[in-house]
Amino acid sequence: MILSAAGLIIFFFTDSCWATVTPSPVVQRDLQKTLQKSGSLNKSIILTPGDWVVPSNLDINKSITLKLQKGARISVALGKVLTVNGLLLAPSDKIFIGAGDVLIDSDRKQTVYPQWWGAKGDGLSEDTAALQSAVNSFSLKGGEILIPRGRYIVNALNVKSNIDLKGYGAGSIFIQKSGAKYCVSTRPASNTIKRDQPGSANISLTDLSFRGTVDTDGFSEFFMLLDIRGTSNVSVTRCNFTGFRGDGIYIGALKVAEKELHNTNISVSECVFDGINKDNRNGISVIDCDGLRIEKSVFKNCSRPDMPGAIDVEPNERSNIVKNIHITGNRFNNIGGNNIIQISITSKLGRIDVPLQNVEIAKNVIEGDGKANGIYVGQAQLADVSTAPNSIIISDNVVRATKRSFVVFGFKGVRMAGNIFDGSDEAPCLSYSDKKINVMDVKIIGNTFKDLSKKDGFGISIFGVRNLEFRDNTFDNIGKADRTGGNALFFRKHGGPADYVTIENNTFNGSNTTVAIQRELGNDTFPEHNSVKNNIYLSSDKVFLPAVGR
Repeated sequence: MILSAAGLIIFFFTDSCWATVTPSPVVQRDLQKTLQKSGSLNKSIILTPGDWVVPSNLDINKSITLKLQKGARISVALGKVLTVNGLLLAPSDKIFIGAGDVLIDSDRKQTVYPQWWGAKGDGLSEDTAALQSAVNSFSLKGGEILIPRGRYIVNALNVKSNIDLKGYGAGSIFIQKSGAKYCVSTRPASNTIKRDQPGSANISLTDLSFRGTVDTDGFSEFFMLLDIRGTSNVSVTRCNFTGFRGDGIYIGALKVAEKELHNTNISVSECVFDGINKDNRNGISVIDCDGLRIEKSVFKNCSRPDMPGAIDVEPNERSNIVKNIHITGNRFNNIGGNNIIQISITSKLGRIDVPLQNVEIAKNVIEGDGKANGIYVGQAQLADVSTAPNSIIISDNVVRATKRSFVVFGFKGVRMAGNIFDGSDEAPCLSYSDKKINVMDVKIIGNTFKDLSKKDGFGISIFGVRNLEFRDNTFDNIGKADRTGGNALFFRKHGGPADYVTIENNTFNGSNTTVAIQRELGNDTFPEHNSVKNNIYLSSDKVFLPAVGR
């Protein structure tokens, strides 16, 4: 033990590497002088209650852990910077009271609390400034921001590279301030962020809840809870998104200094999207992403009738990139909008610069309300032998009680396998009623189609196709519910020809089906290219094979 002239009691333990510093109530508590007196060999320094001033720039050595006891505070003078190269440990209370800056530049994983900068989390005070200070405290080495249980009112918090934002699930709630365009964003080059880089990367949000204001402020299409733009390597895990006015999550491109920044490797896992009142845009909107996983999440009570639906992958510009998209193991219930899962390239764009490729929609359970379509995958394209394959896989999904179970058009290389499509009022569609749009290289294998097309009786409507295979499927009760007519497969006259069609080893059953395979008058096809054999017809002896004629 050493008693200093300033009244400071300093304990040195060279083995355990601890030093305890107790300020005298009658002396100025200068942190820099204290560190100088304690020496650089100490691994940990404890600051007891009181105010510790930093009157000039101060670098704390990387070998030092600075531990503040409850009631200890650090005041950095205006225009000065406290740089922590080691670790800083403190309770979740306010510890920074000066007008200066704090920089955490540690090679070790540093955890901070927004309370260190004055966050209250009481649901009454806005906490944006304190949260932003926590983000800005980190150098590009990054660190962890731990959100204690509470309700934090937030207006456009911007998160930068190498930040892990963690909470306590339903206990750590970010409340979007009324009128705020977004709650949290990964948007780089924001003027509220310090020490950032042009493209954000390596950001995680875990065990957090986001609460919008749709129930009080109503619908607003371009308001979102989480805004991801121009960012790579983002994970959103076990987060709740509730009451969003527009989107729960928006994933879009961003232009910085005339350069377009794309998103890559985004993961959304084990999250819940609850729109509360179906007065929203989408659970997740995807404008731009190469490498997206949406998995093991729940979507419910979202999307207005004039909006896309729960998940909408839809580029806005030809330069946007949408590929390597995996939507797997999710549940959908009480979804409005046009399509519950939508992958769409609109006709105004035509073909985008980088073709949409490698889409997987698998092992999802969709419980519709009879008004929205189930799975919609479409673009305005006439595929041919020179077209690059899109590689779309739709497998092992259960889709119930939808307007149309599925709509697929404009793509080359589609595989639908092992799905259960159960209950739709209108006919599912392959291809589109336009001669400039078709589907090519489509395999539909081992699916169950049940109680589809209950109002219109058109069954699975097929327009322009080339290389289409139906194999080992079960068609059960396809057609009008009143049994006045129904086709299981219906080759339509609108659109292009049906060529190179294989229909083999399928079972057609059910009293609603009057014609198993029907060709509408005016449909073009080529019988020498088609194969219809080894099918079982349990409900009807009327089979009209696709053939040339009017």
